[in-house]
Amino acid sequence: MGIYAAYDKRPSVNSTCYVAETAAVIGDVRLGAGCGVWPNAVLHADSQPIEVGEDSSIRDGAVIHNECDTPVRIGRGVVIDNGAVLQGCVIGDGTRVGVRAVIFGGAVIGRHCIVADGTLVPHGATFPDGTLIAGMPAHVVRALTADEISGLGKDATGQRDEAGVLRRLLTGSMIQRAFQQLC
Repeated sequence: MGIYAAYDKRPSVNSTCYVAETAAVIGDVRLGAGCGVWPNAVLHADSQPIEVGEDSSIRDGAVIHNECDTPVRIGRGVVIDNGAVLQGCVIGDGTRVGVRAVIFGGAVIGRHCIVADGTLVPHGATFPDGTLIAGMPAHVVRALTADEISGLGKDATGQRDEAGVLRRLLTGSMIQRAFQQLC
């Protein structure tokens, strides 16, 4: 498991998290309870922290990095899908960031939003709660329905449960080695 101290900072990884062996968690990264960091995901906090709220999932190949002096704050129950790139942004609770979406520094995504696959969110853009966001550049397409918002919560819960199963199955030597490195 790639959990590394860097820049005089150590990651803070809750013991209930699943971090894949091929993921990289570097520097001042703070993972809340029940998080999942999937294969080949990279969370690299060099100048400012990356904070990931409880029950959030960073899927395969996602890259999260702070930008200059802007931290990354990811809320509770958030799903960051495969290949997404986030830099110095804020993602509200219960939001889903789609496959290969890119969110640049200073952007703020509200709670219970869907950022569609392939969306490009420019520097400093702000989006309200409960919206579908899409395009290049990103714009609000429409408000989400109550069923869509409910589905976001179910999706995050499913991701958390899957991460928990993997954490329990892989509690052998590789996880023990990673936590020993942090001590």
